[in-house]
Amino acid sequence: MVNNIVLMKISLFLARLLGAYSLLIWVRIILSWIFPNPQRTNWLYWVGRLTDPYLNLFKGTKSTIGRLDFSPIFAIGVVAVLESILQYYGYYGTLTLGMVLAVFLSAFWSYGLSIYFWILFFALVFKTIASFSRNPAMWNAAGAMGEAARPVTDFVRSFAKNRILSERTVNLISLVLVLAVWFMTKYLVGWLGTLVIQLPI
Repeated sequence: MVNNIVLMKISLFLARLLGAYSLLIWVRIILSWIFPNPQRTNWLYWVGRLTDPYLNLFKGTKSTIGRLDFSPIFAIGVVAVLESILQYYGYYGTLTLGMVLAVFLSAFWSYGLSIYFWILFFALVFKTIASFSRNPAMWNAAGAMGEAARPVTDFVRSFAKNRILSERTVNLISLVLVLAVWFMTKYLVGWLGTLVIQLPI
């Protein structure tokens, strides 16, 4: 029993360390947009020395959409999973398969599907606004940004068969479809999470 309490305290301590490390990664990501190459005298340089070796493990993976690199988000997701597992053990003194599966489901939604839905949503909103505009520059920007939404718009067009739908109609239908699937998926993931966490093993 004493050993179990010690392990629980160690788990909570490690979870807090991982939480602090996750915060450092966020600081590194956000401030790297402003200060991409900090000098040795800058404290950001040392933050980079702590976080970059870990972040580099995720580079080169298929985690880019257009010019956006989402590998840091996946890196934070892995840290969040480990932190949550340690917290479960730290608070309850036990760890079941259901708890681990619930953590993975939550991370899959928060650091994967949810982000993808946000990208689709904003791309389609921008494309829809551009379809009402007469500005050619906005059309070009919407075309580049809308590449992320191409699978959805192509799916909508495939149901039109012989009918020709305007770009505006395709964008609006795609936007409604993405919102519907988003909320259904969020509900499904939440429901599965509450279901798997009750597994006795």
